Amino acid sequence: MNNEEIMTSVELEIILKAGKILLSSGAEISRTEDTMNYIARAMNFKDLEAYVSNRGIFATAKKADGTEITRICNVPEVDINLSKN
Repeated sequence: MNNEEIMTSVELEIILKAGKILLSSGAEISRTEDTMNYIARAMNFKDLEAYVSNRGIFATAKKADGTEITRICNVPEVDINLSKN
């Protein structure tokens, strides 16, 4: 792995971590996807294909130089108590 591939991997891990934090905090799936895409554009990714569900994130990121990387992230189940006792 060269330095560019390592950087791409680290950047994608940051994007996944942001998505995981959002989902764990109760954010909507569409908001999570939008935020991940916004971060990817800021990191100069050419394309980010992400499938987000309430329990996991599957993402493939592509850089302009052709570097492509795929990662999967598990999102633990979080109980949300809506009652105000």
